[in-house]
Formats: sequence, structure tokens, C-alpha cells
Amino acid sequence: AKTGLYPDLYSIKKAPDIVLDLKSCKKSNYLRVLRQYSIGIADDGLKDTPGWKIGEYLLYGKAVISTPINIQIDNFKKDTNFLELSNRSGYEDLPDAISDLQKNDRFLEMGQTNLNWSDTYLHPKNYINRILEIVSSHLN
Repeated sequence: AKTGLYPDLYSIKKAPDIVLDLKSCKKSNYLRVLRQYSIGIADDGLKDTPGWKIGEYLLYGKAVISTPINIQIDNFKKDTNFLELSNRSGYEDLPDAISDLQKNDRFLEMGQTNLNWSDTYLHPKNYINRILEIVSSHLN
């Protein structure tokens, strides 16, 4: 997969060697390429929220490696749903984490676990039902 920057004027000026072509930046191309990989690497989001990439990876049934996730997410567990890097700058942990997921095809098991988790917690029909259940329980 390609890694790089969107080709805006600033990026073209400051980092021309890693600017992507516009075709590579299209969402349809990104989603097509995403399907080809089994492991997603993400970081936690802003203000201690899970990053958006994590949700994308779960919906596509990917194993996940992430920087530490500092909030509780229902039934989303370290070493079951994701491997955790030592810290936010723990890129040096990536080779070991990837090797760990490759042992005995662990990435396949984690990917299926994440696909099941996303169906329960992220799929729109179930997400709305869960919100209604929570609201209903607070009203009683």
C-alpha cells in the first residue's frame, strides 16, 4: 500500500517525495486497497478517543495494532481485539507486534473477532438498538 500525503499545495512544496497522486487519494481506491490487507496499524484519537482508523479496520475484519487506547470500549480488549504498542511513539514495537500476529495465523482469529465485534457494536442496525436499550434502561 502507498503511504503519503494528500497532494495539496503545502504538501507538494514541503514533501514532494511522499505526495500521492489524486487517484490514490480517492475513497474508493482506499477501500479497495484496504481489503487486501489483514493487519491495520492505528493510533488513538484526539482527547483519548479511539482513532477513526480503528473503526474502519474492525468493520473490515482486520487485526489491529494500536497505540494505547485510554478509554473503556465495551468488550473491546487488549490482546483479543488489538495489540497495544508500548506508547504513542512506540513505532519500534511494530515488527514484534506484526510477528506476534503472524504466529499461527493469529491475525486471522483477531480479524474474525473484530468483524464479529463490529457487527455487534458498530453496524448501524445494532448501534441504534444499543442506544435505544441504554436510553430505555435509564428511563426505568
